[in-house]
Amino acid sequence: SANKEWLGHSMNLAPEISTQVRPGGQTGAMSIWNVIGYFGILWWGVALSGGYQAQRILACKNTRHASNAMLMHTIVYYAIVSLPWVVVALASLIVFPDMGEAGDDASYPRMILHILPVGLRGIMISAMIAAFISTMSTLFNWGSSYIVNDLYRRFLHRGATDKHYVRVSRIITFMVAIAGGIISFHADDIQQLLSIFYVVGGGAAVVGACRWLWWRINSTGELVAFVVNYVVATLLLFGHVPFASPEGYDLDLMAVEAPEDLPEEGESQVIVARIGEGMHLRIFDAAGRMDVDKPEAELPVGPELTDLKNLLNATSFADESTLSQEEGERIIEKAASISDHILAEPLLDPLMGSLLGLEKRVSFTADYDTLGARMLFMTIIGLVVVVAASLVTPATDPERLKEFVMRTRIFEPGWRAVTRQIPGYLPAHKVGEVLIDWALVVATVCSLLFSLNYVALYKPALSAGLFILFVVLLVVVLRRTRRECPVDDARTEDEPESVS
Repeated sequence: SANKEWLGHSMNLAPEISTQVRPGGQTGAMSIWNVIGYFGILWWGVALSGGYQAQRILACKNTRHASNAMLMHTIVYYAIVSLPWVVVALASLIVFPDMGEAGDDASYPRMILHILPVGLRGIMISAMIAAFISTMSTLFNWGSSYIVNDLYRRFLHRGATDKHYVRVSRIITFMVAIAGGIISFHADDIQQLLSIFYVVGGGAAVVGACRWLWWRINSTGELVAFVVNYVVATLLLFGHVPFASPEGYDLDLMAVEAPEDLPEEGESQVIVARIGEGMHLRIFDAAGRMDVDKPEAELPVGPELTDLKNLLNATSFADESTLSQEEGERIIEKAASISDHILAEPLLDPLMGSLLGLEKRVSFTADYDTLGARMLFMTIIGLVVVVAASLVTPATDPERLKEFVMRTRIFEPGWRAVTRQIPGYLPAHKVGEVLIDWALVVATVCSLLFSLNYVALYKPALSAGLFILFVVLLVVVLRRTRRECPVDDARTEDEPESVS
């Protein structure tokens, strides 16, 4: 802790929050946009408990058991399982303080290879592969069940035998696996895929939450919001102004002694340089961002690169003045065909950059520090679309709404138009009780999480105090779950077990 230049000297488990977004991000700090995204938006999708989580919840005996099951999952997954990650991460800061070009993501596998002996190394790798296969098989089966049961069986081929649907589901599972492999192959890293998932999921999560908060949300509004969410997300993440011609871009050809002699900044510029026998390519977009800074060996190998290399080999140049205008434009066009997406400015960058007051070299679409801003953008789009589409389309049948209310015993705010038509209606929980339960569970999980992490930081007194707080809060939460839907629980316990 005496070394103030070391990033981990303060050993603070909470991130430092920065209100400014700078090009390339800020080491050791989290932007205010990502705080909003991670802590204000991301948890909605998990809280809805859909997908494979719903399968687990619906398998429980009653709502009290379901609440306790989700409580146990939350405590184990977010508090206990995270402890080894934190310990390994802290140790890696000491063992590998600078990962260089490999990046910080490579710290964990490198720690496995560096610290663990051969036997434990094999067990660790086997466990990680087993966990990966378990997750993938769950998602493959889940995706296949949606496609077969909700689309194929319902709209394309009704009334077939179970054997037919099982055969189709196997084919769909194989196709889903192939699609996942293709996406993984073309992705830069897992963080890129997670970022896309977070942005797309932001719009979907708010739609899922709205159906519980307001009776007027209908299936048509949700469907329209779902389609618009994916269309807008695609334009946001992948849309760009196409690079149509070399006009507006300056070409700079040079021969230098070493890569360090290349310029580090530029505006609307393509730099092609000879360094010995190699060729370096640097491209600056209209905003002056340096998006490509890689030697020839790291550029994508393809016909465009081959053509560019042949063109350069056929042209001996010391600087741009030795080329004709036609040769210069051909080189720019070849460079643009290699990195068209990099040369082109993302579609929403000018508008959102101006709206959010971002610096010129900060990309709303691509920078990691603006990930939370992209999530918030999609959340607002999803909210506006689902409300507007629901209001302009017919409301759900009143009888179906009443049936839904009686099954869920949902709280009344947002549903009074339906609940007032049900004599003697009593909700399972009031809004105040829901907020108290939410706060108690958050405090319970966080107290254990920080208690275990302070053990790793060797702060026993603080760790012990937080653990005692965790035990007290856990007892309080478990007592509150005993009151979970007493009518349903009593009915379940009184009913005799059926023999099938």
